[in-house]
Amino acid sequence: MLFLKSLFFLLVSFTSAVMASENRQHSSHEHGVGQLDVAQESSEFQIALTSPAVNIFGFEHAPHDQEDHKMVEKKLAELEKGEVLFVFPEGANCRLKDVHVATSWADHENTKTESTEHKQAEREHRAEHEHEHKEHDEDEHEDHEEDEQTHADVTASWHFACAHPQTVDRIHVKLFERFPQTEHLRVQWTTQNKQGAVELSSTHSVLRF
Repeated sequence: MLFLKSLFFLLVSFTSAVMASENRQHSSHEHGVGQLDVAQESSEFQIALTSPAVNIFGFEHAPHDQEDHKMVEKKLAELEKGEVLFVFPEGANCRLKDVHVATSWADHENTKTESTEHKQAEREHRAEHEHEHKEHDEDEHEDHEEDEQTHADVTASWHFACAHPQTVDRIHVKLFERFPQTEHLRVQWTTQNKQGAVELSSTHSVLRF
């Protein structure tokens, strides 16, 4: 049990670790392919995603104009909908407790208790900051644009709590439906009793334990 708990919290911090390790991001960057980690501890499930930005937004450069910003906001909002992206067995009665989403450009956080007004203000502030940074340092941005387009990533984590975790023998992963440029997900998972690895796709999107 102690071992499983340690493993669980290691996977919980997976998203932060990936964001902090640029070399790891670059070495694992493959368009159309993402990494998904699923870990259970008692009645809770933590799911973490690392994906090239192009799989989510359709582009990897930092948003340049209003159209780009709208696309980023739309897709970030879709990533927040963990109950839609990951469907647990109905009898398990699983509920999304919190979610964290981040890009190579800026952090984006949301929890069930965060107000819509606060989220909108935070988004507007971030967009304004990015615009000012672009105007202030446009030349440097152009020098590095090609590298950013090659390596921009998105990370996300979702935390679920289940009333009846013993009934969770599968999770239907619907990321492929919402983000069709995601072709494959390499999944590593661990539950209370076992662990494994599998590759999911649009035609094989149910993770079974």
